[in-house]
Amino acid sequence: MQERKFVPLTTKELRPQGWLKRQLEIQAEGLSGHLDLIWPDIRDSKWIGGDKEGWERVPYWLDGFIPLAYLLEDEDLIKRAGKYIDAILARQEEDGWICPCGKDERNTYDVWAVFLICKVLVLYHDCTGDERIEPAVYRAMKNLLDHITHNTLFNWGAARWYECLIPLLWLYERRPEEWMLQLMCVLDAEGLDYEKLYEHFDFQHPAADKYWTQLNHVVNTAMALKSRALMSLVTGEDGNAFARKMYQKIMKYNSMATGHFTGDECLSGDSPV
Repeated sequence: MQERKFVPLTTKELRPQGWLKRQLEIQAEGLSGHLDLIWPDIRDSKWIGGDKEGWERVPYWLDGFIPLAYLLEDEDLIKRAGKYIDAILARQEEDGWICPCGKDERNTYDVWAVFLICKVLVLYHDCTGDERIEPAVYRAMKNLLDHITHNTLFNWGAARWYECLIPLLWLYERRPEEWMLQLMCVLDAEGLDYEKLYEHFDFQHPAADKYWTQLNHVVNTAMALKSRALMSLVTGEDGNAFARKMYQKIMKYNSMATGHFTGDECLSGDSPV
């Protein structure tokens, strides 16, 4: 395990000012700050005991809502974020399973949501120092290791396996145990091998009748840029080599004048429209 050469600032140590603060205020005044009040999939989610969507939507929303609340020091937003975290922690199963589905559904439940909610919990700890978070993430990660040795990664979990390294590395730095390194290696082995894929994948904008694919999905593509950088903290490999190679390949067919690449669910080519 590679030792970190820097310690990132926590949300509690950051204070937005000027233009940036105003942009956050606009977000809080808009949908970001009100989604839990109007959208059933958030307001009545299974994550908090309701009967609506119980997979990625609440974690995705919280991933932005929590730092928004704490960066603005907005007491109403903070209280509403806490309501969700309290409900999620209260519903974690005794064996560590943290997502809202029955035991008979676990075999077909895409554990991408496990990665995402644990990342959210780590973010919440970054904002609050809540002592409940570390044991909850510990139990969830230990349960995940057992789960994916019996039910291998598939679909979004396989495409985004490296996102789980974010909460897992956080946990390992706090209380290192051998099984955590094992879980990192199992995730790497079961997940999509982007290095091997992109040796022969050209990133061209797919034909209209084959437009939607996991391999051209723009979020997968963007996330995958950091996959080996995260894993390099365990393996000691060059953390930048794969990202540089992948970026050059993406930009050949999907470049923008800003130096980024385009996507509308999937990669969109290099047309300015």
